[in-house]
Amino acid sequence: RVMFPLPVGDLLQTLQSDRENRFNKFLRVVQDSGVLTTLTGTRTFTLFAPMDNAFTEADVKKFEENRALARSLVLRHLVPSTIYSEGLLYFQVKDSMDKNKQVTIYKEGGKIRVNAANV
Repeated sequence: RVMFPLPVGDLLQTLQSDRENRFNKFLRVVQDSGVLTTLTGTRTFTLFAPMDNAFTEADVKKFEENRALARSLVLRHLVPSTIYSEGLLYFQVKDSMDKNKQVTIYKEGGKIRVNAANV
């Protein structure tokens, strides 16, 4: 089973094509992060993209004004491999693309959490 939304191209195109427009604020941060080429490349990644309700407008402005902070946020949510929900164990730790930052994935009773966020 693949997590949703279903991919329609590269990671950036998948976020942009979300019918519910749940990733607009994250996309604004991505634009300011300097990692667009990573998200539009052909390498395989899993992106745990925060939805709009995870950001206030002030948060987005803070990231727009600080490229290093925006870059860190995007890379912290990016794992350099494909992760399938069916293959998840109860507890896994994966390295993110942000140096020295890890992503902790929990699976219990069919529910998945990444760090403290429900997926």
